[in-house]
Amino acid sequence: SSSTRKQQQQQQQQQRKMHALQRRLGEYVSSYPISISFPASVVSSLSSSVSEEGAKQKENGEDEKIESQAPSSTSSPLRTNDTLVQHRLIESGILFDVGSSEEGEDEGGEATANNNNRVYQSVGAITNSISYFIDDMTKTGCYDSVRVVIQPESQQQSETQQQPEEAQHCKLQVLLKEKRWYNLYAGGGFKHESTSGESASSTTTIPKVQFETRAGLTNLTGHTDTTSISYIVDQTSNTTWSFLHDRPLYSVFQENSSLYDLILNNKDLFWNGSKVNLQLRGVVDTEDFEFTRSCMEMKRLVGARISNVRNAMGDLSSGGIFKYLDYTITHRDILPRKHPN
Repeated sequence: SSSTRKQQQQQQQQQRKMHALQRRLGEYVSSYPISISFPASVVSSLSSSVSEEGAKQKENGEDEKIESQAPSSTSSPLRTNDTLVQHRLIESGILFDVGSSEEGEDEGGEATANNNNRVYQSVGAITNSISYFIDDMTKTGCYDSVRVVIQPESQQQSETQQQPEEAQHCKLQVLLKEKRWYNLYAGGGFKHESTSGESASSTTTIPKVQFETRAGLTNLTGHTDTTSISYIVDQTSNTTWSFLHDRPLYSVFQENSSLYDLILNNKDLFWNGSKVNLQLRGVVDTEDFEFTRSCMEMKRLVGARISNVRNAMGDLSSGGIFKYLDYTITHRDILPRKHPN
């Protein structure tokens, strides 16, 4: 029994030592300074996977398979705009090295510029910024997957440049797997209408069977724009048409115009840079209250909204204030039911 206790104590001591070493290693890696060159390369994850397979096959001497797979990487070019990705990286906290002449250290000590005009950031700060960027791009609903790879620069460049030995110069590669540019849906369900006409506050609803068809367009312009058109018909033959279009506000204006640059480069004025969203919507709906108020309400709505984020529930889930300017024109026509008397 005494020998087993000694073995258990030794194992516990070894585990403590390993945990302490892992913690020190993590602290060292997270504080390790690297420099990120501008701009980041943006490629499709499909073409990247094909090139990786081709490199492996080339090492094995399988050149014929490489030639047969090469056309597939160019068959589906990336639709995403490169300027959008660069701005989203900067807004996520990535400090690119653009050869600035300023020197100094920020308040947190995470980014510095040395005598060779290099800007450094710790690995921990870069990792947090990359995680924020991936989450932000995924919430747009335009991508199946978003990955970011930190690649070291070529050895020839690092040898010719005189840099501190403790720092490394890297480049970001953004791998995007885009969703299809269209989506179609057809199905049925139940539509709930309030008996008081105030669907947001009423708790009494009447379910109705409905049939719904919806068509959507995704990222056609490359600026994570989305468009949705739906048609709904219920059991009483009342129809509903709806249109919704979301896109970044800066993409409406011509590139390099004054408004284009103002929105992207002035966060204090337009709140959020490239995330400032423009939403256009339209609704043609008929709400049936014949069984409760002996009337039907025909609604025609057209509206536009400028907001600091696209989706308040998703983009501000970690905190923040939803700011928006909204303008809506609504035409409501109440038709009383015709009684036989």
